Amino acid sequence: MIEYSSTRLKARADSDEPAPLPRLVTLKDNNGYGFFLQDKDGDHFLTDVEEGEAAQLAGIRDNDRIVQVNNKSVEGAKHSVVVDLIRLHTDKVTFLVCDKECDDYYKGMFHD
Repeated sequence: MIEYSSTRLKARADSDEPAPLPRLVTLKDNNGYGFFLQDKDGDHFLTDVEEGEAAQLAGIRDNDRIVQVNNKSVEGAKHSVVVDLIRLHTDKVTFLVCDKECDDYYKGMFHD
């Protein structure tokens, strides 16, 4: 479980703008979720999000990077493992995702 404190990180030390946060989204299956899962160098992305389908309705954005599937980290996981986690529950799936801004922010914090 991820807990957030009431103190938000700032996007920059000289800014009052809050840092971008990952999003927790749950998709309910209505004959498919409406996205394509893509593995790019060990990172897993939701692409080709279909308008009006479960993914788009839940707030998934094209090219969101998956951090967790059903509360399990997929950092460095093989593509087949991510697919299996998504298929584990046939009626719904929960993702912790980062859009590009969020992903770049946190990668920059920990990789500089």
